[in-house]
Formats: sequence, C-alpha cells, structure tokens
Amino acid sequence: MLVKDQKQPKNAPVSVTQLMSGSDTSFGKILQRAKALNQLNQRVSGLLDKDLAKHCQVANVRDGKMIFTCTSPGYATRLKLQTGQLLDELETAGLEGINKIEVKVSIEPRGRGF
Repeated sequence: MLVKDQKQPKNAPVSVTQLMSGSDTSFGKILQRAKALNQLNQRVSGLLDKDLAKHCQVANVRDGKMIFTCTSPGYATRLKLQTGQLLDELETAGLEGINKIEVKVSIEPRGRGF
C-alpha cells in the first residue's frame, strides 16, 4: 500500500476511471481535446446550412486555422466557396482568432462485401 505523499511508479497500472477523468495522463489530454473539438464542431455546424453540416466537420484548430474534413470533393468545394462568409460568422459568434479555413476530403471506406 502506498503512502498518500508517495508517487506511483511510471509503469504502475492506472484504472480506466483515472484514464478517462485525469487531465494529467496522455489519454486524458486526448479525450479532453476530442470533447473540445466536438463542442466546437456543434457550434460551427449551426453556422453552416443543414446539408453542408451533415457532410463537413471541424477536424482541428491550430495556429489560427480551422481545419474541416468533408465527405466528398463536392461538399469540400461548397465549403471552400463559403470560407469568407464563414470566417465573418465565426468572429460574430465569438470564435475569434480564426483567420484561415482549410478544407480536406475524407472519404469513408466502403464495406468489403464479404
């Protein structure tokens, strides 16, 4: 049994609860980042038309750039055509500091048909 002030060794087992709730673990940091991106995506989806919001989502934000992934080149093009307006809407919505939008296509693989 460990004394309260004594730290656990680096290789000590960690419970799933500690992994999911702890911001001091690598997994905890990744989970917090994923939650933050999900919340941001929900806010930004409200600024897009419904059809576009179904097919494009915020994948990342870094260095003043918001990165979207879209399910097809067609939806990516539609989003690219709206980037100027979207940047203005992001600022109006209080999401300041975003000065560039990058759009990528991320096509989901189809089933293998086994």
